[in-house]
Amino acid sequence: MTKLSYTNYGTYILVRIEGDSHEAVEQQFNSFWNWKASSRNADWIEDYICEFWTTNEKLLAAMTNAALFKILNANPKANKGQKGGALAQARIDGQATFDGMEKSRNLSYLQRSSYAYGMGSITAEKEDAHCNDRD
Repeated sequence: MTKLSYTNYGTYILVRIEGDSHEAVEQQFNSFWNWKASSRNADWIEDYICEFWTTNEKLLAAMTNAALFKILNANPKANKGQKGGALAQARIDGQATFDGMEKSRNLSYLQRSSYAYGMGSITAEKEDAHCNDRD
C-alpha cells in the first residue's frame, strides 16, 4: 500500500511516494518510471519514502496507462466493441487517482538539495592570528 502526494513548483511537480515497505514504494515508482513519468532514479528520503520530479501531464498519462492495463488484466475483453474501449474508463480512473493525491507544501526537498548540490562549505583549518588582534 502506498500514499501519493505532490508539491507544485510551476512547470514541474515533486511527487512523493510513501508506503508500508521499501518494496511497495519501489514497485510504485517503477510503475511511474516504466510509463515515462520519470526519466531518472528516485531520490530516497527514507527506506519507505521516495520522491521524483515530473510534470502534471506525464504523471497523468502514467496513471491512465497503469489504470488501462489494470482494467485489461482483470478483463481482457473489457468494453470491447465500444467507442474508446477500456481507455475511456482508464482516463476516468487515472484522473481520479491524480485528483486523490494530497497536495503538499513540503519544502524539505529544496532544503536538502541545497545541502547536497549547493555551494559547498567553508571551514577553517587553522586559526587566523589576526582575528585575536581585534579585541
